Amino acid sequence: MLANAGKLIFFGMRSVRVIVKSLLATSFRRFALKDILKIESEKYNQDVCEDHVSSMVQKKAVIGSEQCSSLRKVFGVLQNGHDIPKHTYTHRIDATKLGTAVLFIQQSLCLKAGMVRDVSIAGHTFRDMPVYERGGKSIESLLEAYRVAFVEDERVGEHTFAEITRLLTKRVESKCGLST
Repeated sequence: MLANAGKLIFFGMRSVRVIVKSLLATSFRRFALKDILKIESEKYNQDVCEDHVSSMVQKKAVIGSEQCSSLRKVFGVLQNGHDIPKHTYTHRIDATKLGTAVLFIQQSLCLKAGMVRDVSIAGHTFRDMPVYERGGKSIESLLEAYRVAFVEDERVGEHTFAEITRLLTKRVESKCGLST
């Protein structure tokens, strides 16, 4: 049974892989499952290397505590007769790259007096961040200036920069002498 499960994990469609992994996660403890997946990935890699003489297509099956926990939740959802929940692909962005984007916004835009907010970006939470005014500047124009100011290795991507800009700024422009 474990050999068949291993083959399904490596060769099955995403939905099949999720179902098999959730079944294994509820059937075994995480460390036992980790060992089972390690053995199955070694078997797979030996077969692939013998057949193709190339080790470039090696696969590794790793399961962490968070993934094991979420797979157990998926098993509960499946047990209740519901579909597999949609997977959201998340990843952490380096904090220094986020810092360059925040620094650029702080240096480029005017501060909106009296407003602060907590901002959560790509798994990093920044508390009591001041709110800035775009003052008629578009996100695209800010992005172009950001690309000029920082080299590619130090900056975040277009989507992340736009998200940071939306979280830290307001579109409105303050008028002198008027209350805002």
